Amino acid sequence: MAKIIKVKVRDQKGVVQTKDAEEIGIRENHDRWSSVELEDGSTLRYQHPIIKVVRLIGEYDGDGNPIYLASHAPLLSVSSPEEIRKSE
Repeated sequence: MAKIIKVKVRDQKGVVQTKDAEEIGIRENHDRWSSVELEDGSTLRYQHPIIKVVRLIGEYDGDGNPIYLASHAPLLSVSSPEEIRKSE
């Protein structure tokens, strides 16, 4: 049975409303790391894995698709050259 919860959402006018939502389980997550190399030689690796998804009950976008809200936990990994690291 689906778990129904209350979520707070902000409408287009900025007004916060409480809506009913259904928790939707995640079957698979193919979240991969992205990386950026900086001019100082550092490499940043990051990802935003989705950890929870809910579907607003009775709410749809202009194309008729249900509206989903996702919670995510941004992760960042830094690798820098020795010459810019703090010495101990």
